[in-house]
Amino acid sequence: MKQRKSGESLTMGPGADSIAARAVKSATANEAAVTVGPDARHWYMKFLEFGSARQAPERFLTPAFEVNKEAAVQLAGAELWKSIAATARRLARQAESGRISPRVAEALRS
Repeated sequence: MKQRKSGESLTMGPGADSIAARAVKSATANEAAVTVGPDARHWYMKFLEFGSARQAPERFLTPAFEVNKEAAVQLAGAELWKSIAATARRLARQAESGRISPRVAEALRS
């Protein structure tokens, strides 16, 4: 739940509601990547977080990340595990019914 809804970050204005986590393309096939930040319409929020030549940074996202990073990793791991388990069940059903390709069958054996 965002702090804006609780009334604690009203000074940030509409930019607070634009902050979200988004999946992004990772560098390799064996990695998952997520970015957290404002949407394209609220690009100026990066200047609040990191500052500029004329404005000191007003950190709001970094402290929130530091407090919640362990919980975020746990949630991501739980969701990933659910996805892996569902895929394994689906592949097992396909293997039992003989609808699985030889390449996938070989990968499952290894």
